[in-house]
Amino acid sequence: MPKNNQGTHVHAHNHPHAHNHHTHGGDKKVLSAEEQAWVDDFMNETTLFLGPDPAIMRHHSIATRTPLEEEVLKKGGDPLLYDRIRRRLSGSLDEAFEMCESMGAAPGAKWADLSVAVYTASGDVCYMSNRGVIAFAAVLHHPIRYIMKYWKDEPTVGIHPGDGFFHNDARFGCVHNTDQSMLTPVIRNGEIIAWVGATIHEGENGACEPGGMPSGSETPFDDGLRGSPMKIVERGKLRRDLLTFLQHSTRDPKLMLADIKVKMGAVRRVMDIVDRMIDEYGIDAFVGAIRMTVEDVENEVRRRIAAMPDGMVTVEQFVDSTLKENILIKFACKITVKGDHMTVDLRGSGKEIINRAINSPLASTKAFFAQAILNHWWPDLPRSTGALSPIEIISDEGTWGLLL
Repeated sequence: MPKNNQGTHVHAHNHPHAHNHHTHGGDKKVLSAEEQAWVDDFMNETTLFLGPDPAIMRHHSIATRTPLEEEVLKKGGDPLLYDRIRRRLSGSLDEAFEMCESMGAAPGAKWADLSVAVYTASGDVCYMSNRGVIAFAAVLHHPIRYIMKYWKDEPTVGIHPGDGFFHNDARFGCVHNTDQSMLTPVIRNGEIIAWVGATIHEGENGACEPGGMPSGSETPFDDGLRGSPMKIVERGKLRRDLLTFLQHSTRDPKLMLADIKVKMGAVRRVMDIVDRMIDEYGIDAFVGAIRMTVEDVENEVRRRIAAMPDGMVTVEQFVDSTLKENILIKFACKITVKGDHMTVDLRGSGKEIINRAINSPLASTKAFFAQAILNHWWPDLPRSTGALSPIEIISDEGTWGLLL
């Protein structure tokens, strides 16, 4: 599991001197629009450090509709056409999954510890390959939301057709740092309308022990490569400078190169199918189909919760080792159903362990809950962000499996 340090999301906008006014001689003076623009530009240019965004990382419900999605769905859509699009997406994702499985160099690829997915413009998982890691449905939206919030309008980064973003730091999304992703936008008429991504459990990531999941890790700096979402493919071309950095961050530079190319190829294959469908059915039909999928899944989960009897179930489990010594650590869970609402209360779990890698971000814990929903409870549902969207999850900050 990843380290528990979330980092500090330090942004100059929070500086105490970024007021809307200043005082001089006891008089209050409101800044002019030009003066405020100067202050805003200065504060934006002097951002000290961007860590994981707590608001993004705690949120697991589907995003609100984009203006384009709202416009498309107001017009109404053809359910049969939407179903046709969904089926073609499902087939393309399974094909891309098999590409990763057969061509991937990492052992994790061979045991199918991977997934390929299509996302909405905001990053919600619409469809995932039918094989692979179900838990990814709950955590793959986080890095895309981070990219959209921080890099989309950042002049030094931006998002363009053919770009691809690498990511493996679980504090920004995913289950643990051994999972490495390639995320590519689908852009039409200058607007991002969807994303396609591939994630593989690569294993080796330069941690203090080979294999990427070091039992001897005692600090975050023992965990190896921690790549926040970064653009490594620019307009279809793999950036050699960043690739060199990634290769020098692990024990197996050939594996890093090989599987980045494998993920790029798998994503490109899905993008080819997406391009054909958009050409054949139109942008509105494609956008409507993927947006309706996540909303349909959310609504169906609400319906199934409402069909359950109201009540509460309490479960307590214990982990008996920190990977170095024997110790009992409590994991508390109380699930309450009332109407169409389900609450999962994780408060009361054991405190975080300061110098062990067993701690887990809250997003990873949610991933395991999504695994139960989509594998044991309702395996007939599409593997979508919408499956966890109607379920509220409550936790204490600083507990060993629920860190923010």
